[in-house]
Amino acid sequence: MKKALVIFSIALLLFVSCALLALYFAMQSPYTTKVTNHILKQYSPPPISVHEATFQFPNHLSFKGVEVKELQDENIIIEQVDIWVSTDSITESMPVIDSILINGLLLQDGIPDIPKIEPIKLRQLAITNLDYSDGEFISRDTDIQIENPLYLNENQPIPFGSIQYSAEQVYWHREAFNNVLIDLNYQEENSTVYGASFEWRGGAFSTQAEQYLDGWSLVNTTIDRLRLNTKQWDDIDTSDWSFITEKITHLNSLDILSSTIETPNFQASDIDLSLENISLINRVWQQKDGYISFSAESINYLNHLWLEPAFESYFDHDLISIEALNFEFEKGFVTTVGELTPNSAYLKNLDIDGVKWIYESPEDYTLISQYINSLDSLIIDDVKIRRSQFIQIATQPHWQFSGLSLDGKDLTLKKKNKTGLWNGQIRVTANNASFKNLVTSQPLITMQSEDGIWKLHEAFIPLEKGLIEATASYTLSQPSQPWRVEAFADGLPIELFSQWLDLPVEAEAIAEFQMSLNGLGGDALMLKHSLTGELVGSLRDSVLLQENDSDIPKTTPFESSEFSVSADRGRIIIAPIQIKGEGLSGSLQGNIDLVQTEDNTILLQLIDGCINQSFDLVKGSLQQENNCPKK
Repeated sequence: MKKALVIFSIALLLFVSCALLALYFAMQSPYTTKVTNHILKQYSPPPISVHEATFQFPNHLSFKGVEVKELQDENIIIEQVDIWVSTDSITESMPVIDSILINGLLLQDGIPDIPKIEPIKLRQLAITNLDYSDGEFISRDTDIQIENPLYLNENQPIPFGSIQYSAEQVYWHREAFNNVLIDLNYQEENSTVYGASFEWRGGAFSTQAEQYLDGWSLVNTTIDRLRLNTKQWDDIDTSDWSFITEKITHLNSLDILSSTIETPNFQASDIDLSLENISLINRVWQQKDGYISFSAESINYLNHLWLEPAFESYFDHDLISIEALNFEFEKGFVTTVGELTPNSAYLKNLDIDGVKWIYESPEDYTLISQYINSLDSLIIDDVKIRRSQFIQIATQPHWQFSGLSLDGKDLTLKKKNKTGLWNGQIRVTANNASFKNLVTSQPLITMQSEDGIWKLHEAFIPLEKGLIEATASYTLSQPSQPWRVEAFADGLPIELFSQWLDLPVEAEAIAEFQMSLNGLGGDALMLKHSLTGELVGSLRDSVLLQENDSDIPKTTPFESSEFSVSADRGRIIIAPIQIKGEGLSGSLQGNIDLVQTEDNTILLQLIDGCINQSFDLVKGSLQQENNCPKK
C-alpha cells in the first residue's frame, strides 16, 4: 500500500513537472500572448484580454494593454501588469505570488465588484499611476504599495499590512489635499503610522501616530502656515470628519506654526502652539503631565484685541501651573504667573501697566465674572496697576478711573466662596476719578485685612467743592460679620443719590453730612435687625426744578433745616426737615422699620402757592389739594 502511494506521488509530481515545463516553453515562444489569452478565457471569471504578454525566467510574467470587461459600464483598461510567481507555489496549498505591480489604472466608478476567486497568498501588491473616484473620494496620480495584504472578512475595505500611499491630490468631502504621503503598518490592533503628510488650506501637515485600545495618539504632529478664514471655517462640516477626529484620543506632541485662524467671534494671527501629552477624552482638570505653550501676533475676541500674547503652562491632576502669561491689551501690558485648580486661583504676581479699557458691554466682563464666581479661593501675592484707565459705561451708574495706580500685597480676595479682602493690604491712588457727575482728583484709599478682619484705614477723596473722608471695618471671619463705617462728606450733589431715591420732584443741592453706622452683615435679616447709627447734615445751594409750559424748567431756590436720620436696630427715624422758599414751604419726615414694614412711611409735603401736595415716598402715592380761589 505504501509502495503504491509512493509510486502515485512520484507519477503525479512528474506529470505536474512536465505540464509546467511545457507551459514554460510555450511562454518562451512567439505564442505567449495567445496562450495567455486562451488561459484567461478558460479560467478568469470576468472576461480579460491582454494586448501583449511576455515571460522572463524564472518567474516574471508581464502583460501590457490589459482589458477587463463586464465589471462596470465601461471596460477597465490597465497599461501594464507585472507578476512575480513564487517557487513556493509548488509546495504550498495555494498559489503564492511574490509581487503584483499594476501600472496605469483608471477607476472612475469606484472599486468594481470583483467575483470571488480562489484564495492565493500575495506577498506584495503595488499600484502606480492610479486615478480613482467613487463620488465621495477622489485620488489623482496615486501610488499604493501593500506588503503581505490580509483580508479577514469580506466587508473589510482596506487589507491589513504594511501600506505606503502617495497621491498628488485627494478630494474628500469638498476638501482638497495635495501631495499626500502615508506610511502605515495597518493591523487589526495596535496599528502604527510611521509617517503621514499632506497640504491643506495653505498649511503643511505631517504626523506620526500610534493606535491603542482607547484610540489613536498623534506623535510629532506639525501644522505649518495653516490659513482658515471665517467663510472657510463655516464651510467645514465637522460631522464629515467625525469618523477620524473621534478616533483621535491623545496628543503626544502637536505643533501649530505660523498659522492664522478666523471665526465669527475669534481671530488669531501668526499662531505658534505646542501641545504635549494632552488627552482628548479627559477634561482639563484630569490631564496628567500635560504641557501647552502658545504665542501669536494678535488675538481678537469679542472685539477686544490682544497683541503679542504668550502663554506657557503645565497640567497635572487638578493643577494648572501658569509659568508665563503676558499680552498687550488696550495700549497697555498685562503679565502674570500662578496656579489654578478647579476651585481656586493663586497668582504669584499680576502686573497691569498702561491699560486703557472702556467697559462698554456687560459681555466684556461675563467670562471673568463667571470664573471668579465659580472659585472658592482667590489669592494674589503681589498685584500692581500703573498708569491705567478704566471707564465703565455698560450699566448705570457710569464711573471711571484715570491714571490709576494700585499696590496690593499678600491678598486673599475670596475664601470659602465669599468675596472680600480676607488678608493683605491695598493702596489705591488716581489722577482723577468720577462716579456719575461726582468728580475727584488725586483720591487716596488704603486698607488692610488680617484673618478676615478688614479695615479701611483711610479714604480721602477731594471734590470740586469739598471732600469725602471715611474709615470702616468689616469682620468677614465671623458668621454675623459685624461692620462699622464713619464718614464725613462735604460738597456732594444730591443728584448722586437719585438712583436709589425715587423722589417725585426734581431738586438740586449740595450736601454736607457726618455719618456713623454699624450692624451685622451676615445676611439680609441680620442687617435689618442690627442697623444702628446716625446721619446728620445740611443742604446748601438748594433749587427745586418744576415743569412749566416752556422747555426750560422753573427754578425755585429753597432752604432747609438740618436733617437728622437715626437708626436703632433696624428702626429708622427721619426727624422733620423744614423746607422754605419764595412762595414755597414744606417738610420731610418718616419712620421706617426694616423688619416690620407694614406701617413704614416717608412723607414729603410741599405747598407751592395754593397747591398743597403730599407724597408718600414708600407707597408711591400722591394727594393734592388746590386751595386757589375759584374764578
